[in-house]
This record gives sequence, structure tokens and C-alpha cells, in this order.
Amino acid sequence: MDFLRSNKTLIGGLVVAIAVVYGIWQYSQTGSGGSSLSATPTTSAAGADLLVALTNLQAVKLDDSIFSDPAFQSLSDFGVTLPAQPLGRPNPFSALSGAGAGGPAVLPQNITSGTATKK
Repeated sequence: MDFLRSNKTLIGGLVVAIAVVYGIWQYSQTGSGGSSLSATPTTSAAGADLLVALTNLQAVKLDDSIFSDPAFQSLSDFGVTLPAQPLGRPNPFSALSGAGAGGPAVLPQNITSGTATKK
């Protein structure tokens, strides 16, 4: 046990050296190119399904004569225009106005101090 305590650095260095040698050996076993990745594309079932779906979508022809139809022309927009809302503070995380060092913060009228009251 004293041998391990006195030679921790030596043992750690040997473990790292063995790991490096093993890594180099594994790298050299992958072949002459040094890469286990293939440069040729492979097709899969998902890729084939995607190509079929793309071909089907490209074959779709939309008829735009519906836009010139009198029924479409008679449609009217019932959308509601939203009124402009007031903007908030530029930095919502900055201290509230009137909050000095050690003094209570001044809260706007519509914000309570956090105390719950029963009605």
C-alpha cells in the first residue's frame, strides 16, 4: 500500500501511456485510409420514402381559377383590428423607480406588495 501512495504519479503516467498506445493501435487498425466512414452514399428505406413523397408533391398541380370565381370574390374579411397596446418598461429587470438603497420600492398602482388578502 505504501508503494501505491509513493508512486501515484508514476502509475498514473503508465496508465495514460498505455491508453495512448492502445488508441494509436486502434486507429491504425481501421485501414489504410484511416477512416471507417464510407464516401459513397447509401440509400435507406426512409430516404426512399422521402423521395417518393417528393415526387408526389411535385406532381400536384393547383388550379388557380378558384380565385377568379364570383363566389370567392364575394367573400369579405371579418377580421378584427387590435388596438395598439401600451409598451412596458425598456428593461423589466431593472429596479423600480424610487427604489433607493435600503428604501422600499415604489410599486405602480396595479401591483400589490405581495400580501394576500381574503375577500
